[in-house]
Amino acid sequence: MRNEIKYPKYDGTQNCARMGVDVFYQDYDNKTTAQEVADLKEFCSNCNILVECADYAIKHEKYGFWGGTTPYERRVIRNKLNIRLNLPENDWTKK
Repeated sequence: MRNEIKYPKYDGTQNCARMGVDVFYQDYDNKTTAQEVADLKEFCSNCNILVECADYAIKHEKYGFWGGTTPYERRVIRNKLNIRLNLPENDWTKK
């Protein structure tokens, strides 16, 4: 039985609401420059749900830039803390 997923309290007022999703779903591990990642980290740094978003992503997101973290950074955190990725039921990568 899967644990219930606690999504971030996204209400549309966050900075990312004004951006297209393509910005957050680039190949951050391989094709994005360090400056592009630094820019997104800065963009997320003053978000009111940054910690909640990062916590969600560490537990549930394989791809994308979430809560100021890249997929690689989240894998490192999961490995270090022995957290198993729990993908949402509607995750397209499970198909």
